[in-house]
Amino acid sequence: MSRTRRSRPVVAFVSFLSGAHSGIPRYANALLSALDQIDTTEANARPLVITTAAGRDMLPLKNIEMLTLPVGPKWVRGPRRLALDWSAGLLPRASLLHFFDFAGPLLTPWRPFSATVYDAHIIRNPGSFDRLALRHKLATRRFVASRARGLIAISRFARDEAVQLLGVPSRRVRVVYPGPGLPASVPHEKESPARKDFLLYVGGFAAWKAVPFLVQVHAAMQWDIPLVLVGREDAEINQVRSAIARSHRRQLITLETRADDDKIHQLYSEARAFVFASRYEGFGLPVTEAMARGCPVVASDIPAIREVAGRGIRLVPPTDVSAWASTLDKLVASPELCTSLAQDGLEVVSGLSWDRAARETWDTIARIAGGQLQ
Repeated sequence: MSRTRRSRPVVAFVSFLSGAHSGIPRYANALLSALDQIDTTEANARPLVITTAAGRDMLPLKNIEMLTLPVGPKWVRGPRRLALDWSAGLLPRASLLHFFDFAGPLLTPWRPFSATVYDAHIIRNPGSFDRLALRHKLATRRFVASRARGLIAISRFARDEAVQLLGVPSRRVRVVYPGPGLPASVPHEKESPARKDFLLYVGGFAAWKAVPFLVQVHAAMQWDIPLVLVGREDAEINQVRSAIARSHRRQLITLETRADDDKIHQLYSEARAFVFASRYEGFGLPVTEAMARGCPVVASDIPAIREVAGRGIRLVPPTDVSAWASTLDKLVASPELCTSLAQDGLEVVSGLSWDRAARETWDTIARIAGGQLQ
């Protein structure tokens, strides 16, 4: 590596969550993988990724230098992960630290940093968190809102939430849309020739994701069609299992907790329709993942989903069981309607790419480092 490259200021991407599997780690991994393909040798700064051993294993970067902390997989979530975020400023100096979670260097508050904002769920729905987690998360959000040099929002809705609920000046927030879900390393086709008769959900099982509601909708449909629910084991999964046990169509429901990206891609490519009943999102990555793979989407009519994908999907009132059941029955009964909706989705999602997201992110962070968003 040349001395000139070494002498450039460093922008450090703090990605301790890259070893996890939820939406934000998937976003961070996909964005960093795309950034790794961009030529930054002529830029005024050079990127560095600070992560854990688990994050390094999930991020086979070829061009961006990585600083790996020797900690185990338990450090990618919960209080341990927060401790790593808070102490990131104690690591080798960087001109700017960028946090993929809405976090910051609380132990070194004088260090310049920026962050990505996804939503304001913790303020909108504080009852979804236990008291200790709520206290820590609120303290972190107040710190980031008041001290970050700039923020990247994943949608206009996320930006507006940060401005209205966290008091962040709008001039300090730039919207950069993510790519369409799964990273480019997972192939996808423009059309799926082998659609099968099952409905698919991919995502978390937290209460606001409303997965038990999907089970209720499935039971209210006229058609007997399988429902596949894909997500990781978490604290709320027992509520989903209880809802399945109560359903008269429980034998048609599959709960899959170990699907990797290749399996998820296959399911998107084969499902009759993708269903997403979440009550609150900042973007909705699974929706764009499904759209990019030619899968028709039915989703809750909420602001972020309407903004990102509204023209390419069927939007349904979030809590109306009969409206959901009726919409899905019509899709199942009409292959032509499914094909039309899938084509609409492909057209909308064609405007999203991880390459563009990475370039706009790098440009924004360069502007933040130069003090242009303050």
